Amino acid sequence: MRQFGAYLSTENGDHLNSGIGPRLVHNSESRSGFLLPNKIFSKKLDVEICGLNLELLHAPGETDDQIVVWVKNTRALLAADNFYRAFPNLYAIRGTPTRDAVQWVGSLDLMRGLLPLHLIPSHSRPLSGQQFIFETLTAYRDAIQYVHDQTVRLINKGLGPDEIAHQVRLPEELEKHPFLQEFYGRVEWSVRGIFAGYLGWFSGDALDLSPLARPVRASHLAHLAGGPSSLLQKAKEAFEKEEYQWSLELAHSLMVCKEADSGVVEEATRLKSECLRRLGSQQTSANGRNYYLTQALENDGLLRLEPGHSQILQAIKSSSLDHLFQVLAVSLDPQRALGLNQTLLFHFDDDDQEEFPFYYLHVRHSILEVKKLSNPFPADIRVRINSEVWREILAKQKNPVVAYAQGLVNIEKGSELALVTFLRIFS
Repeated sequence: MRQFGAYLSTENGDHLNSGIGPRLVHNSESRSGFLLPNKIFSKKLDVEICGLNLELLHAPGETDDQIVVWVKNTRALLAADNFYRAFPNLYAIRGTPTRDAVQWVGSLDLMRGLLPLHLIPSHSRPLSGQQFIFETLTAYRDAIQYVHDQTVRLINKGLGPDEIAHQVRLPEELEKHPFLQEFYGRVEWSVRGIFAGYLGWFSGDALDLSPLARPVRASHLAHLAGGPSSLLQKAKEAFEKEEYQWSLELAHSLMVCKEADSGVVEEATRLKSECLRRLGSQQTSANGRNYYLTQALENDGLLRLEPGHSQILQAIKSSSLDHLFQVLAVSLDPQRALGLNQTLLFHFDDDDQEEFPFYYLHVRHSILEVKKLSNPFPADIRVRINSEVWREILAKQKNPVVAYAQGLVNIEKGSELALVTFLRIFS
């Protein structure tokens, strides 16, 4: 939600736009929704709706499942999220895999090849005029290809992501194009995303193989500056020179520096927030502005981003057992599970679990292995339970001890204490 500025105030001017629209309304009570498709296709699907003939075309771009809609008799093209009046979001800073730039270019070629008279994006205003649309889509796809190709060219020259991100700039005619302004995506983020998509996290420079932990690096910086107080002064001087990124880096270092006293940390925390606000105010990208300003609120202790209880409950209630056990595996606390080698067999007695009613859990080496079985398997603890009761326990709506006392949990092998102890290794 940082990217969309969902928690920024409009009253003080922090929130100007959510990038995808004027405002994305979201709070701790908001619900997510998902409708499964009732019809699937590979490349093209012809449908008629209210007497209107539509061609649904698979056009992967901003996401792999993008579908553009071609209304042939009016030569109108609904562009989905593959085109909008801003430089495309080839990488979303909210956290996603990098969008496939080559695939996106191919979809734009498909779209401009239709020679539409009207182009209707899901975000920003419609366009009309065949030649205007063709030229605009051409510039849009060329900008994506340019960033992709030049990133790969510099990768092949041995440059790392930081160096490439500071070198790749759109040609002037594209940089000034009204549909390619960095109001949403940014070239710099796109470069880093493309690099990571091809090569992963490692820059190729041995310097980055095992970088110092931030607190260790912070201690070295403080020592070089003559101590934490001197480093704080350097951070303040950088701020006064409007070198906000450098000031931000120094301030953050002081916040994690073990040698810094509480007074220095407090000043550094305030300075970091102010740096974030200044950097946010300089952004043309709504995403960038929102992210900086939201993190400033978090740094001030005024905002804590975490799902509300009702959101957690909704997620648990709507998830399959398979998914819930996958989440359980990545919730294992390695310190709590240290030295533990134990197995547990869940037997779910729901009618819809008849094919695979058993889930076998094995904790060892501080990992959880999960197997879905059609038949029982020997285990240290064996529990018979209904999946709804299990969901209520996971959502902390029901205490496992109380559920056991109510007869909702049947421990067929092992003890109540063994079950509770097992569950406590998950955070």
